[in-house]
Amino acid sequence: MPVTATSPPAAALSSGRIRFLAAVFAVNLLAFLNVSAMFVAMADIGKALGTPEALVPLLPTSLYAAVVCVAPATPFLLARLGPRRLLLLAIAGTSATTALAFVTPGFWGLVAALFAHGLFCAPIVPATQAVTGQRFAGEARGVAMAVWGAGSYASWLVGPLLAGVMVGVFGWRSLFLIPLPFAALSVLLVLWGMERGAIARKAADLASLGLAPLVMVLLVATTSLGPGLGWLDSPTVTACAIALAIAAPLYVWRYRKTVAPAFHVGCLADRNVAFALLIILLFNFFGTGFFQIEFLGKETHLSAEVFGLRSSIGAATLLLGFAVSGWLTRGARFAACLYGGLAVTLVSKVGFLLYGTHTDALEAIWPVAVGGVGFGMVTGVLATLAYRTVAAEHASHVATAFILATYLGASLGAGVLDEVLVAADLVDLAEGMSAAAATLSSFEAEFWVELFGTALLLLPAALMLRGKPATC
Repeated sequence: MPVTATSPPAAALSSGRIRFLAAVFAVNLLAFLNVSAMFVAMADIGKALGTPEALVPLLPTSLYAAVVCVAPATPFLLARLGPRRLLLLAIAGTSATTALAFVTPGFWGLVAALFAHGLFCAPIVPATQAVTGQRFAGEARGVAMAVWGAGSYASWLVGPLLAGVMVGVFGWRSLFLIPLPFAALSVLLVLWGMERGAIARKAADLASLGLAPLVMVLLVATTSLGPGLGWLDSPTVTACAIALAIAAPLYVWRYRKTVAPAFHVGCLADRNVAFALLIILLFNFFGTGFFQIEFLGKETHLSAEVFGLRSSIGAATLLLGFAVSGWLTRGARFAACLYGGLAVTLVSKVGFLLYGTHTDALEAIWPVAVGGVGFGMVTGVLATLAYRTVAAEHASHVATAFILATYLGASLGAGVLDEVLVAADLVDLAEGMSAAAATLSSFEAEFWVELFGTALLLLPAALMLRGKPATC
C-alpha cells in the first residue's frame, strides 16, 4: 500500500515503503541534474556565448538563488497540495524550464531560464525529506534518510557522466535535454509510490512567502555578485546589500507578529535541529569544491574528460558515504558516523593541499573520492539526527531549514572564500612574488582555510552528541 501523508511513522520497510523510497530517489535525482551537468560545460558555455569569465558562475548561482527563494514556501505548498501533487507540479515545471533553457539564445536569457528552472526544483528535496522524516522512525529512519540523500546527490554522478558524452557529441545545449527522460520516470514512480494525502487549508503569510524568499535571494545575490562585480564598485551589489539590510529586520519584525507562520523557524530552538543546521551550513561553506575546480582549470592541463570523471567518481563515493551512514545510523552509532565523516573529510582537505601545477589525473581525483565518502556520512547522519526530537508537524519546517542551510552555506562559502583568495593573491604580489607563484600560493591559503574550518566543526559535533535531547 503506498505511503500517504497521514501514515504513521514506520520502523520497518515494506513493499509500499520501498515504492515510496524509489519515488523519493528518482525525483531527488531529477532535482539537480542540470546544475551537476553544467559544471562540466560551464567553460564551454561561457566561450560560446562570449561571456566574461567572472560572470560565468552566475549560471549555477541563478539556480541556487531560486532554490533559496522558494524553499521557505515548501511547508505551505506541501500542506496545501500534498506531496504527490507538489512533486508532480515540480516535475512538470522542471521539464518545461529545462526545455526553455535549451532554446534560449543569450547568456542573460539562459540565466533567467535557469532561475525559473530552480523555482520548480526548489521544493523537491525539502518536501521529500520532510515526508521521509514523517514516514519513518527508529532504525528505518536512518536507512530512509540515506536513500533520500543518495537520490539528492546521485545527480552529481549521472549528470557529469552524461554531460561529458552529450556535450562532446551534440554541443553544450544538449545537456539541458538530460533531465527529460528522468522526469518521465519520476512521474511514473510518484504516481506508483505516493498517494495524494491530506490537504490542509493553511493560510499564507507575508513573512514566510514574501519577506523570507526576498531575504534569501538578496543574501545570495550580494555574496555571489560581490566578488565578480566588486563590492564597492557595482551599483547592483550595493543595491542588493542595502535592500538586504532593510529586508532582514523587516522579516524578523513581521515574523514575530505572525501567529501561525507557514515557515516556522521556532524549531531552531530544538538543540538537535540547531546543531545539525549549524554543522551542515559550515560544512558546505568550507566544502563548496568550487575553488578546487577553478584551480585545476587554471593551473593544470587536465582535459574535460578528466573533470567529468572526477565529478562522477566523487559522486559515486558520496553515494557510498550515504550507504555507510544508513548502516551506522541503523545501529544508532551516530557518533561514529559524524566523527568518522568529519575525519574522512579532513583527509580529503589535506589532499587538496597537495595540488600543484603538475597535478595529474590521479592526484586530482583521489581527494574528491575520499571527500565524497565524508560528505555522504556527515549529511546522512545530520539529516537523521535533526528529526530525533522534532514533532511530526514540524518536519517540513526542519527539512526546509536543512536545505536552506545546505545551499546558503555553499553560496556564502563561494562568495566569502573568494575574498580570501583575492586577499592572499594581493599580499603575495605585494611581497614581490611572480603572478604564477602568487596564484598558486593564494589557492593554497584558501585550501588551508577550508581545512581548519572543517576541523573546527568537531566542536559543535561534540556538543550535539553529548547534550540531552529536547523536544520542539
